Amino acid sequence: MPIMSNPPKECSPDLPPLDEADRRLIELLCEDGRMSGRDIAQRSGLSEANVSRRLARLVDEGSVRVVAMVPADLLGLHMRTILLLRCKGDPAESAERLAKFQHVHWCGSTFGEFDIVAYAVLRDAQHLIDFVDQVFAGDPNLENLVMCPVLDYYSPKNHHEVTDGVTEARQRGRRGKPLSESLDTIDRLLIRALQANGRASFAELAEASGISATSAADRFRRLVSDGLVTILALPSPARVGNLVRVTACLSVKGPIRKVLEEAAAIPGSLWPCATAGPFGVVMDFACPDESAMNRMRGRLMEIPGVSAVSLSLHRRVMRDDLQWGAEEVQPTTPS
Repeated sequence: MPIMSNPPKECSPDLPPLDEADRRLIELLCEDGRMSGRDIAQRSGLSEANVSRRLARLVDEGSVRVVAMVPADLLGLHMRTILLLRCKGDPAESAERLAKFQHVHWCGSTFGEFDIVAYAVLRDAQHLIDFVDQVFAGDPNLENLVMCPVLDYYSPKNHHEVTDGVTEARQRGRRGKPLSESLDTIDRLLIRALQANGRASFAELAEASGISATSAADRFRRLVSDGLVTILALPSPARVGNLVRVTACLSVKGPIRKVLEEAAAIPGSLWPCATAGPFGVVMDFACPDESAMNRMRGRLMEIPGVSAVSLSLHRRVMRDDLQWGAEEVQPTTPS
């Protein structure tokens, strides 16, 4: 069982509040995670040197991350599932153990309806069965598991719609294969580097993949235009004033997609998914305080077709990354 070598850095509570310039930089990154320092400087009114220093500090302290989002199925990973666990005692040790599995990409201890919430991405159902057996093996603290396979995640424009506009030749792939199968080792190495740092320079991408910077730039642009890679800026909820983060499990009676769309439209919604199992929709949301949390729950309950909403408040995040599939490719020596 591989150990997580680079756990997420949590923001220190001793950090000074973000000033207006910091917030403006984060807003611009959320518009375009790879916006150039020059463009950020022009739109923020800061010097390029000041922008460079601030961005380095914001990333280093964990106030914002810029990473690549890649549809898991396009990497050959067709089983995504949310794990909701109850424990007999303190969930902290069990959550830390679960976070060390290579297929787990989000894991946190919570309180409320469930004690641990995790998100795992695997190749297929057989791998999921083996994974669940490993999770329960040797951990007597785990009492019960509710598994919610992800059927779809909400996006205003899903990846299959993006790739509809790709040229016919590219859609077939370089060797007459589907788009998802046309990725070669170099593509996967570039994706792996971007999953870790969405603002990696073309020189850094070249070093990671063993090709020239010009070739890395060309491949990067193709991966983006084909809908395989989307660069996202992810601010730390706490740093932007959302001190309460919650996983909400919605029991649905009626059309799931309509509920999914309405839940996703509520400000503060994060990663809403349509799921199989006891809950039709599972999502996170972030808000400033308990009163805002209760208002959010009320808004979710008002959605037609929602019969119940179960909340699990995040206590501590043990793992948070979007680097699924990274373990399937190995670094290369630059040529």
